[in-house]
Amino acid sequence: MLRSLVGSEMCIRDSTAAASSNQTTATLDLQPVAEQLRERVSEAEGELASSKRLLEQTRQVLDQKNAELHDAQARSEHLRALSKQAERLAILSKVETLRARKEYKAEQDRLETARQAAERADFVARTAKVEAKHAAGEAAAVALENEPSEEPSSEDAPN
Repeated sequence: MLRSLVGSEMCIRDSTAAASSNQTTATLDLQPVAEQLRERVSEAEGELASSKRLLEQTRQVLDQKNAELHDAQARSEHLRALSKQAERLAILSKVETLRARKEYKAEQDRLETARQAAERADFVARTAKVEAKHAAGEAAAVALENEPSEEPSSEDAPN
């Protein structure tokens, strides 16, 4: 049994030495892999920093575009309000134009009525004047007829 213990200890000792030797060999074999991993991590960190900068630039552009969109929407709403106001003013202008045309037509009708009344008054005045002249002529004729004639009488005649 002693022999078997000694043999076991030797196996343990040999396996520990072999493991230690394998660890050294494994450590030496892992160093290039670790170096490659460090390089990859460094590259990834660089790419991450570059992606962060690009993301920040993209955010700034997006914020600017959002601000421009907001401004464009505000201008669009303002233009719509101005358009509605222009439509209302156009309607009011049409109403005022129609009102002015109606008043103009009414004034033309009043002027035409006044012109016709003036023409009638002028006609009546001319007719009255002609009738007055005619009446005066008749009156003069009657007056002449009613006047004693001044014929020389025989008594007054020279002999």
